[in-house]
Amino acid sequence: MKSLYLNYRFLYLLLSYPLISCEPEPIEVCNTDQQSLYQRYDFPVGVAIEPPHTTEPIVQTQFNSITPSNRFKPEFIHPQEKTFYWHHADLLVDYALANEKRLHAHTLIWHEQLPIWMENFQGSKSDWEAMMKHHISTIVKRYKGKVQAWDVINEAFLEDGTLRPNIWLKNIGSSYIEKAFQYAHEADPEALLFYNDFNLSFRPTKRKAVLDLMTNLKLRGVPIHGIGMQSHISTIFPSDQDFISTMEKITQAGFKLHISELDISVNSISKEKFELTDEMLQRQAQRYRFIFNNYQRIEKQYQHGITIWGVSDGESWIPNYFGREDYPLLFDEFFNPKPAYCGLIK
Repeated sequence: MKSLYLNYRFLYLLLSYPLISCEPEPIEVCNTDQQSLYQRYDFPVGVAIEPPHTTEPIVQTQFNSITPSNRFKPEFIHPQEKTFYWHHADLLVDYALANEKRLHAHTLIWHEQLPIWMENFQGSKSDWEAMMKHHISTIVKRYKGKVQAWDVINEAFLEDGTLRPNIWLKNIGSSYIEKAFQYAHEADPEALLFYNDFNLSFRPTKRKAVLDLMTNLKLRGVPIHGIGMQSHISTIFPSDQDFISTMEKITQAGFKLHISELDISVNSISKEKFELTDEMLQRQAQRYRFIFNNYQRIEKQYQHGITIWGVSDGESWIPNYFGREDYPLLFDEFFNPKPAYCGLIK
């Protein structure tokens, strides 16, 4: 899902700290026949998927929004300078249309998962701008009216609030952010356009830098409609107060809020085999419910929805990426509902 960041290592170091709180109220076992998750809430409830998930009943019955986790990223959709690969993206778009699901596409511009030709591109600033415009415009125009929202820029800031060094900043300058949104808007004026980033809930300097730039650009007429608040969190971190405060700051600044990549870890940094207990699952369930309930309280005009970053624990990015056990999603590896799911439809 991501490249390796020191801030993620820091986040998971903090997961080992003990939680001091009362025991959560037990959540009873349920099944997916009782109620559809997206019908339980009046905002979109989404999930990140890959093409094989289009035949998974849980995706069909429980979610009304989908985000392709990889297939719109540059290395997959634009593998060669003069060649776009549409097959998997088309499949996901067609699935969304056929099943009346919103499609929030991820992501047009990022510093990771780039094709080799793009990393090695040579030319002047204007050449780079033209290349970026061609990349964005070609993709967005193809899905005009079919993709409702785009993550235009992904993870442009470092933890200290400065812009992340990448090929776009190096060859175009900081204006690449503004231009990317403009190019996407020109290609589909009706699409909602988002900036997406991580650690906003516990890195105040980074959060302020993101909000300051996005607000400034918006005041200048740049079409930025929302901010994606990635939420790869745990049962104990960040604090509830920090999480809710960040939601408030984003919406108070006038942006739609997308809880864009939600999963809740039950493990710490330990790579040793550990026993998944009912207490862990109950705490995870309580945290999912806390986030959903508080998201439901924000003004309707700012609700873009919540997207769970994966269908089942067996497909989570965390175990492969960090080399340790974890069970961060709503369904177990066999697609059975966990207390986290049951707590949300209660």
